[in-house]
Amino acid sequence: MHIETYVIEETSNLIHNDADLDEWRRLTQELGLTSQKEITRLDKSPVPFLPMNKRIENILTELCPTTVEIKRYNVTPIPLEVLKLVSLSVNEHYFERIEIMYDETSKDPACIGTVPGWYVDNPSGSKQTQYGSFFTKEECEKYILDNNLASHKPYHYTGQKYLIARWADVKQSWEELGERASKLFCSRKVASIEKDIVEKKAELENVRNEAVLRFS
Repeated sequence: MHIETYVIEETSNLIHNDADLDEWRRLTQELGLTSQKEITRLDKSPVPFLPMNKRIENILTELCPTTVEIKRYNVTPIPLEVLKLVSLSVNEHYFERIEIMYDETSKDPACIGTVPGWYVDNPSGSKQTQYGSFFTKEECEKYILDNNLASHKPYHYTGQKYLIARWADVKQSWEELGERASKLFCSRKVASIEKDIVEKKAELENVRNEAVLRFS
């Protein structure tokens, strides 16, 4: 079995090296890099996994159309190497949820984590991003209370998804996976359109038959 993990080398040293992590926190604060707070909590290391862009998400969604919470996954054994990364993620509170994406036929799963996200809603109902984002509802509520924003409310959104790991019988590059996904997408869409054509032809024939019954 081929196992592929997606730990970003540039941030992996911050996971277990407290000195580097403290230096990273100090410099981000000193430089005023406030947006860095949106991807890490002050008491935790930054998420060290690969952020999923739209292409990766589209490929995995096509190849692995079923998504379940990791505790409910019972199709294939989860490799030890992946479980260690899941354990790290749980201990560091990286994610709001950890899920397995898979296909019932190919059995090539992917493990993904989703960062929790909360914004402050303004009274008009639009999402107010100037207040930044928060990892928990409690943090968001505390910000509202501390800043006298009584008319505002916490708003939950789906945060950034990260790819933790994949495992499969055969190693395939993202280019190869993209080609597989493209073929499956076309096949599925063509089959759906052809089905619609058959149904519409049947409807058309019914119209003709009804016209004969009505007017002959």
